[in-house]
Amino acid sequence: MKSKSSPLLKYYPEHIEIDREGARAEWEGIVVIPFMNEEELLLAYESVQKDVSVEDARHNVLGPSLWFHYDEKMTPTTLLDDMFGTLRNVLVRREVFDFPPMTTRFVP
Repeated sequence: MKSKSSPLLKYYPEHIEIDREGARAEWEGIVVIPFMNEEELLLAYESVQKDVSVEDARHNVLGPSLWFHYDEKMTPTTLLDDMFGTLRNVLVRREVFDFPPMTTRFVP
């Protein structure tokens, strides 16, 4: 949260609680934050869209859900990655994943 005048400031506590119930490692904890009012969130989102760079807007689109899984039986491949460089002997398969349709409405 960068702006002290943000309409969403009240949803960003100064101190956070981390729920570690059932966690074996510290990084498995879940940050506990208050539920946000959807209308306030959408209004705040729309109010800043004019300031979003073209590159950031390109990343902010809904794409397919992807499933990455290790497959020791596949032929190892080499991938070129902008961030990590050349990745050799990759044994990870990427597939589009379709979530099953919801039969009930989600209620937090």
